[in-house]
Amino acid sequence: MTTQGSSNTRQTQRLLVGVWAGLAALAPDALSSIAYGPQEMIIQLEPAGLRAEWYILPLGFVLIFLLGFLVFSYRQIIQSYPNGGGSYVIGQATFGSTIGILAGSSLIIDYIMTVAVSVTAGVDALVSAFPSLQHDMVTADVLIIVAIMVLNLQGVRKTAQVLSPVTYLFIAMILMMATVGLVHPFQPIAPHPKIFPLPSALPSVGVLMLLRSYTSGSSALTGIESVSNAVPIFKAPSAKFAKRTETLLGIFLGSMYVGVILAALREHAMPTAHMTLLQQIAQETFGHGVFFYLLSFVTMAILAIGANTSFTGLPQLASLMSWDQWMPRMFLFRNDQDVYRNGIFVLGGVAAFLVLLFNGNINRLIPMYAIGVYLSFTIAQVSLIKKALTDRRAGKPTVQLRVLPFVAIGSLLTMAVVISSIISKFQGGAWIIVIAIPLMMWGMVSIRRRYRTVDQILSLAQPVHIPPSRPSAVLVPVDTLNQLTVQALHTAQYLAPQVIALHIAPNEAAEQEFAAVWAQSDTHGSLHLRTTSVQNASVMESLMAYIEDWQQQNPGQVLWVILPILTSKNPWEGFLYNQFERSLHQQLVFGHNIMVTTMPFPLQQPSL
Repeated sequence: MTTQGSSNTRQTQRLLVGVWAGLAALAPDALSSIAYGPQEMIIQLEPAGLRAEWYILPLGFVLIFLLGFLVFSYRQIIQSYPNGGGSYVIGQATFGSTIGILAGSSLIIDYIMTVAVSVTAGVDALVSAFPSLQHDMVTADVLIIVAIMVLNLQGVRKTAQVLSPVTYLFIAMILMMATVGLVHPFQPIAPHPKIFPLPSALPSVGVLMLLRSYTSGSSALTGIESVSNAVPIFKAPSAKFAKRTETLLGIFLGSMYVGVILAALREHAMPTAHMTLLQQIAQETFGHGVFFYLLSFVTMAILAIGANTSFTGLPQLASLMSWDQWMPRMFLFRNDQDVYRNGIFVLGGVAAFLVLLFNGNINRLIPMYAIGVYLSFTIAQVSLIKKALTDRRAGKPTVQLRVLPFVAIGSLLTMAVVISSIISKFQGGAWIIVIAIPLMMWGMVSIRRRYRTVDQILSLAQPVHIPPSRPSAVLVPVDTLNQLTVQALHTAQYLAPQVIALHIAPNEAAEQEFAAVWAQSDTHGSLHLRTTSVQNASVMESLMAYIEDWQQQNPGQVLWVILPILTSKNPWEGFLYNQFERSLHQQLVFGHNIMVTTMPFPLQQPSL
């Protein structure tokens, strides 16, 4: 015999994902940054000329070490907090609610910026290949956001099935290009390096230039936290599968990053206004042929679907923060596909608004990117250090002490990214993030305070006593006698000893006419007709006046108002009916000693 609970559990398990499907759903954000992370790092060193070339490899390996620290840290977080939430959960558990919502706010902002930046970058790449689409860029941005949003509403498993081909094709092409470029270049290397120009006067490679290069290159590591935030999407044992996915993401991302940097140095590739770094390497390695165009298309696709990571991670994070009362409870509810649809809708709407606000200009969006996620990286690693020390003092060590110095180094490197990004990009737009994070934290605190105030208002003394009661009367507004109003009156007789059928006529003649029709009807003794004419007031005012008079005549008594409404299978018909009932419901819902119920009446099409 199969119980309903076990059936639901199996259904939920069918909607969850394994390692490779999870990687396809969560990795696009991190993997797509290969298209611009190494490129931005090299561009920042360009003003210093050829002498800066020697800093590319050391900076790249610093970022690879940072990637290793992050992967290790998030594997520990996944193991300790298998319900997801990443830096928000561990920050709140170790340092308290303030640090927790700081991490949560930072992640939410980063998820929103990831959608806006990824989609805009993908459309920019598309426009580079097809310049005729220049005037439709913003429209294309919004349409892609809507398409990814609709795709994610179908569930994580279906989303992963759609995204897997692009994700794994991109990984394969980048690794193949880097390997071939290092081992056997298609074309000989030019005798004069072209990676940097040699103007007459070159600035020295200073600390600020290295910091700008480091922070720009670090954008390639955004998205590495996504697995720890979305552990619940994996099949059981979810923590085990999530840790494997995190490890694979780190291996692929690190291999691709090193391969691109080494290939760029070997091929002396330099991005231009019309050709990206990846396109330069592809052209030098395989020529301007099929591989070049296929890589361009796949890169465009991975950039666009890089936004998918946010559509998986943010709803999971929002649900956890809603459970803790930091965010509205609307983010707690899932649809039939086991996805938090309200989180998906809000993310898509806000990201589309940003794209429209900044006119799809990626140069105006980039300065606001990566600050939030690196702040959450820092909080996660510092929290992990404190948790490890606290657990060791409690006699239950979870992390070996010899690895904590590496985690500490990682936290210093991520904090360096936060500080240098704010300083170097402040005027370009980073100031918006500096203001937005505290505002979001204030909003979360206000939401939680309001929830707790309402909980206190609604709390009951113990033991709870629920006295038997029923309303004194039921009121049904009756415009005319038909199937709709007769059914409502019939139902009302089960609810209270007195049922009032209230008819508001446009004038006295119409009032008398309806009274005559009622008198000819076969009504039960508990039904009482009350009629009035509008006179100089509106129907709404007349009805509200009657209810107010009834309450004055029956102090302390409860009046139940039933509003019969028409329902139809055609959504557009909602604009044709029930407008008065909706307005009346809004008027009555906050009334004292008034209960309001809408009673649907399905509209059947007449048979021909």
